[in-house]
Amino acid sequence: MVKTEYIIMAVVLVLVIAVAGAIAFDKDIFAGFNAANAKATPVPADANTGAISRPISALTTLSIVDSDVKVKAWKAQKTNVSVIDISSESCIDGLSTTWTITYVSDGEQALVLFDNGAIINIVKTPLPISARSQPSLATDGLIDSDKASDIAAQTMSGLGKTPIGVVSFELSPGTQNGSVWDVIYRISGGHYLIRLDSSSGNVIESEQYGMG
Repeated sequence: MVKTEYIIMAVVLVLVIAVAGAIAFDKDIFAGFNAANAKATPVPADANTGAISRPISALTTLSIVDSDVKVKAWKAQKTNVSVIDISSESCIDGLSTTWTITYVSDGEQALVLFDNGAIINIVKTPLPISARSQPSLATDGLIDSDKASDIAAQTMSGLGKTPIGVVSFELSPGTQNGSVWDVIYRISGGHYLIRLDSSSGNVIESEQYGMG
């Protein structure tokens, strides 16, 4: 009698273990199926430009901004429109989510603020006659901010300088109808400027300045 009870208990125990194992196996298969077939959440894009909300380069930003309907409408109403400055104070490897692009025309300046894939504001300011002959920025054939970052970083390494935090980038007109990249690093004891010819990528100037 006792032996029979033991046998029945053993059989029940084996069945319980088998059922538990089957459930765990099914869960593993289901989890594996979900992982294999999961889809990444789409990165949001601006409805007007289709720009992806991720860090991008300066000239990529300019291309997006130039295609924006609001910027096109402003440019259509103006004469002699040109870009005179592209800048960001929060770059990593020459890429940023935030850029400022400055346009000028005969009579007005437009400061376009671009953030996370979209234009968030256009600040328009009347220009006095004395300021209407500012040098324009020819952007064709220039190295972009990510390439400028590579060159500047190599220069900093060669100088034994250690950057701290994010980096500022500014593309602006230089001398003799050229343009320059100013790459400004924060370092211990001040800031360090690497100025590059934006066409060739050659280092024009490098110097430490300021405090903190």
